[in-house]
Formats: sequence, structure tokens, C-alpha cells
Amino acid sequence: MKVLLDTHALLWWLSDSEKLGPAAREIIADPAHDILVSVVSLWEIAIKIRIGKLDADLIEITDAIPTEGFALLQITPEHLKVLMGLPMHHRDPFDHLLIPLIICLWRRH
Repeated sequence: MKVLLDTHALLWWLSDSEKLGPAAREIIADPAHDILVSVVSLWEIAIKIRIGKLDADLIEITDAIPTEGFALLQITPEHLKVLMGLPMHHRDPFDHLLIPLIICLWRRH
């Protein structure tokens, strides 16, 4: 199964935070699952570090992705085409890009 981590799940996994529930931990730890991290999450982390909302080291986080066995998922024109067809349920720009990534993953499988 392919699993796309959102930004919080990634940060909680890497920091071994109790905020990440046991079911999520089990899924992420299962070697049968392909764990994906979007460049969108790295963008969100970088912005939050720059504006002082997150105390973290972007280089450490970026380096941890392959170390943890996670794959980095880029944004493609296909994702942006899907984005343009989505309703505006909220104003979170990061979620607006993560949702098309998930939709495109579902379409491929």
C-alpha cells in the first residue's frame, strides 16, 4: 500500500512524538507499505521555520526521508490539473496540493 504522509505525520514520526497514534505508527513502520513524503510538506516546513512557527532543522528532516526509507514525491503538471478541478473547501494552500497528489496515486492503482 502507498501511504502519503502529511506534514504533521512526518514531523511526529521523525520526532517520535506521542501525537502520532499507534495505528499510524504501525502503518508507517510496516515494510510492506511504500511511505511517500511530498515536496509540499518540505515547502510547508521551510515556510514555518522561516516565520518562526516551527523550531526544526530542514536539512535534518530532508536527510531523514531516505534514511527512513521514505520516497520523496514531486509535484507534476498532472497534479496541478487535478487541483484546478477541486472545490475550495478551505484555504490551506499545502492541503490544496496534497489532495491532488493523493487523487493521482489512487488513479494509478
